[in-house]
Amino acid sequence: MTLINRMKTSLYKIFIVLFMSCGVAFAQQPGVASNETSGKVPGNITPRVAGLGNNAEYMELLGRERQLHELEDSLARAVANVRELFRENRENRSLHGNRIIELEAEIFDVRDRIGQTSARISAIEQDFIINSLQGAQQPTDDGDGNIDDNGAVKNNVDAPENTTGEKSANLIHNDFFRDNLPTTDYAALRRAQDSEAALAGWLEKYAANYDNLRALATEYSATNDAQAADTIFARYSELSRHNAALSDTAAAIWNRIFDDKTYSYNYLLEKLNRGDLIVGFAEKVLHARDERVAIGRKSESEIASYYPVGKSLLLDCEQRLAQILGYSRSLDSLQKMQRKLNAHKRDFPTIGLRERLFIDYEDITTKSPARYNANNPIPSLKTYTKGVIYRILLGTYTRQQPVSIFKNIAPLGWIKGIDGRYTYYAGGYETASRALEALETVKKLGFRTAVATVWAEGNYIVLDAAAGNHFYRVEITVRDGDLPRWAKDIIAQTTAGKEIMRSGGTSNRTSATNGISGGTLNGVSSYGVLNGAPSMISGSIFIVSPFESAVDAEKLAEKLIAAAQHTESTTQNASQGEASNESSGEKNEIISVKVVPVER
Repeated sequence: MTLINRMKTSLYKIFIVLFMSCGVAFAQQPGVASNETSGKVPGNITPRVAGLGNNAEYMELLGRERQLHELEDSLARAVANVRELFRENRENRSLHGNRIIELEAEIFDVRDRIGQTSARISAIEQDFIINSLQGAQQPTDDGDGNIDDNGAVKNNVDAPENTTGEKSANLIHNDFFRDNLPTTDYAALRRAQDSEAALAGWLEKYAANYDNLRALATEYSATNDAQAADTIFARYSELSRHNAALSDTAAAIWNRIFDDKTYSYNYLLEKLNRGDLIVGFAEKVLHARDERVAIGRKSESEIASYYPVGKSLLLDCEQRLAQILGYSRSLDSLQKMQRKLNAHKRDFPTIGLRERLFIDYEDITTKSPARYNANNPIPSLKTYTKGVIYRILLGTYTRQQPVSIFKNIAPLGWIKGIDGRYTYYAGGYETASRALEALETVKKLGFRTAVATVWAEGNYIVLDAAAGNHFYRVEITVRDGDLPRWAKDIIAQTTAGKEIMRSGGTSNRTSATNGISGGTLNGVSSYGVLNGAPSMISGSIFIVSPFESAVDAEKLAEKLIAAAQHTESTTQNASQGEASNESSGEKNEIISVKVVPVER
């Protein structure tokens, strides 16, 4: 069997394994409506929200989500296998490279379908929770003021009416509210009041999970074991997704509570001829909205961090109403809630955990004595399937070479190809510009045929500019939506004749580093990542290309990173043009920037 036939057979086996393990998912279409599916639910699927187990669409979507994640993992394994063939067989790299591109396109499509499915699951959960709260049985009596810390009635013990007409320490349970609000509005107000206990429960769960996430992040940052790090990161990612769903649900409940309560209170204040309080309350609401936007930019959960602010706003309005009506017991109860709220305020700052790639970068040295000798031979080359590393290819030989011919160069490593020949590499660099500088040094040592190479996300390319076999592109990931205006301005000012294209998919897994330092892309070659960005984000990817020079591409990347970091550090009222969509509060800022070499 010829070499090319063996390669085709290997690829065919990979495809068969992939198809057999995920055949059902391959056959499914991207749509998420229940009439587009077979209705079959994989075994061991349990509802994430109690009470939704009999919802056929919801359970089918949970099963589909699991199948899509399994398909994503299988595709990722297939890519890793083909990349191994790509590295080992230089003669058929074009064949393997094309298959890698096809598989990566499938991964993007699967991730997009995961995003659609997850969005529909969250929508069903939120609708169910809110409808359940609206359908909850209301108390039939107004008690004596035995109120819990969220304003809900603990029991319904009758109490004598006082001279002001106050029957209950729960403000809205008094006759004034029932008698002066339209029936439907009063019912909505009561539902909002009783929903606050459920909201408190969701926020407590979120806070407990957040503390666990911080502990996992600390453990992840401390470990130096790659396998242990992968396990911790997987646990962190799963809990992070779960907490994001909790946050979304809490936000939906709070928004409904706030809307129903503020409408009723404004209605009553108008009937009481207190236009001054209506105006003052409106100004506070506008200020609170701005504060919510600012809080959201630096918080893991906008609603968890903002809730004390919004709740205090409602309590302030309720205390004003209690004072106007002379409801002393209600006022005492509201003031007690305010004191407890103040005592238990806490922030949920962005954790910003990044997947660590454990790439060993090291400059080439020629120190004496030599690092390698008979007792410490040159090792096989460590390769990576994630991230970017540039190395210098010194030469390819029919057999392993003696240490002496490499003139004390370190670090070194070799790869044995399937043709039996040994290729030796030196150094490990983060950027193409540094690798090209090292290449000149190596050539002066006598290795005149040496070339710079790069492994970019597992793809191997020889950086032979004279042959024109590759170009570079800058990939920019934003949280959602379009590129920020300031980013477009930088691209226009820095580049000429370059296209900006939006990628056809979204990335749910962002491999990143721990930040940028001194204008150098740190941690992973050509990666720029903002410290404040959440760890697992579904982002829109924009591509700026082509760049014939890695240096030009890196200049644009560094400018974008510096401006994005500045945007994160500016306050909401900053006058700089880079501020990210502050008027609407949308998180439209950049998550990451990376320079990627592309083979023509």
